[in-house]
Amino acid sequence: GKGGGLEGVGGLLKKLGGKADERDGQREEEREAEVAALKAQRLQAVEEAQRLKDELESARALQTPDAAEMQQLVSQLAEARHEREATKERLARAEAEMDELRVREAGLKADLLALQDDRSTSMAPSAQPPPGGSAEQAKRGLGGFGSKFAQLKSQAEAKLKEAQQKK
Repeated sequence: GKGGGLEGVGGLLKKLGGKADERDGQREEEREAEVAALKAQRLQAVEEAQRLKDELESARALQTPDAAEMQQLVSQLAEARHEREATKERLARAEAEMDELRVREAGLKADLLALQDDRSTSMAPSAQPPPGGSAEQAKRGLGGFGSKFAQLKSQAEAKLKEAQQKK
């Protein structure tokens, strides 16, 4: 009868419902699997990104000090070279000054000696014609002695003044 039919329909609905439930369950599982897969992928991607970031960091860490150190070394080298050049220049200047002072000192000493010699020669008998020599030779030997003496004297005085001013 009719009741049986209803039961049949109910059973059919139940069957359909069960299938729908199954399908829903399946779909849910699939979705869960998909989500899990996506999560895993995302995790992998995150891990990969982190790994790359770490690699980059360590590469940068390896590179940067090298580059920085190289830069530092280069500038230190340049500085050292510059310093060495400057020192060399200073040394050369100092040596030149020393030479100049030595020359000036030697000049002063020579001038003083010349002055002393000239003074003693002018009073010494050697200014007289040597034995057997003529007065002409003696004159030639003295060669305008007075002007030479004055010149040497003024030179020596000038050099002494200059040396005192430098100190």
